[in-house]
Amino acid sequence: MKKEKKDRIGKSAGFPAIFFAIGRRLREEAKENMKKNTALNMQCTFGSFAVLHYVDECGTPSMRDIARNLFITPPAVTLLIDGMAKNKLLLRMVDPDDRRTVHIKLTPRGKKLLKQGKNHQGMILEKVFSVLDRRERLQLMTLLEKVATAGLKKKQSF
Repeated sequence: MKKEKKDRIGKSAGFPAIFFAIGRRLREEAKENMKKNTALNMQCTFGSFAVLHYVDECGTPSMRDIARNLFITPPAVTLLIDGMAKNKLLLRMVDPDDRRTVHIKLTPRGKKLLKQGKNHQGMILEKVFSVLDRRERLQLMTLLEKVATAGLKKKQSF
């Protein structure tokens, strides 16, 4: 009886290269579109958009949570939040139970910029994935959602 070859996707040089190439293409398209949209470009870097998105998802995360979940060092988060607070995109709120902890909240201006950024992101994704027909895009979404949520289901089952 022949042993089945295991799928060695992690060992293949081609598979990670595909993901890096897609990421590079998305970043290049984002940079091009950011040049055209100067209002968005002036206020929203990739890092600040990630912070806006994360704060919107979480409500009022601490600066430590932001650093940990976005894989940014705490000093870098402080600099990023300083600039965003100065531009009135975020508010800092000291935790009344632990004054060492600072929570972050979106302002109406931050919410508006996030909405613009999401629209911008949607246009980029449409352009990059326009080489796929509707059926292929749906299939890709299904497969990526399966991979993205696989670890979450395991954690939730405990």
